Amino acid sequence: MLGHARLGEPGAVAAGQEARIWGWGATCTGNEGACRSPVLKVATTRAETLESVDHLGGSAILARTGDGIAAGGDSGGPMTATSPVDGQQYQVGVSSTSNRSTWCAYTNVTLYRDWILAVAGV
Repeated sequence: MLGHARLGEPGAVAAGQEARIWGWGATCTGNEGACRSPVLKVATTRAETLESVDHLGGSAILARTGDGIAAGGDSGGPMTATSPVDGQQYQVGVSSTSNRSTWCAYTNVTLYRDWILAVAGV
């Protein structure tokens, strides 16, 4: 399970490595509102590149499907990864967009860490 994952710093995720995504989003395509999951789901994806863009044009991690993919209702959910630097688990992304079948883009929160800390005070 997720437990506790600290906010990652740049380098906490690398292209090519596995990343987990978490959410209560749709489990079908089409009428996604009718098939929202009543339980938290986790899927393993592969971070293809750290140089993608999110829904609003910000810096994002593009991930390819593994045993699942983000869908409607998953927006804002976390992406976690095991850091290749120290082996610890970190939150590295926040769900932004997906084509519902092969890829999803997660805002790369490691690049916004200073802003998050300044605004949220955490």
